[in-house]
Amino acid sequence: MDTTSTTSRRGDRQDLDLLLAFFDEAVEWTVARGRPTQWGIEPWSTDPSGCPAWVT
Repeated sequence: MDTTSTTSRRGDRQDLDLLLAFFDEAVEWTVARGRPTQWGIEPWSTDPSGCPAWVT
């Protein structure tokens, strides 16, 4: 039996590059499948406003 456990923690600004990479990949994936309105068509990492509002 597998007894692997997972620990969660609150994210912070140090996680931003990784999160943006995940969202960039999601954008690419959904656009490639003809759903450009789901996540937009531009990679989130290219947003000139910098840090998204949901990162505190």
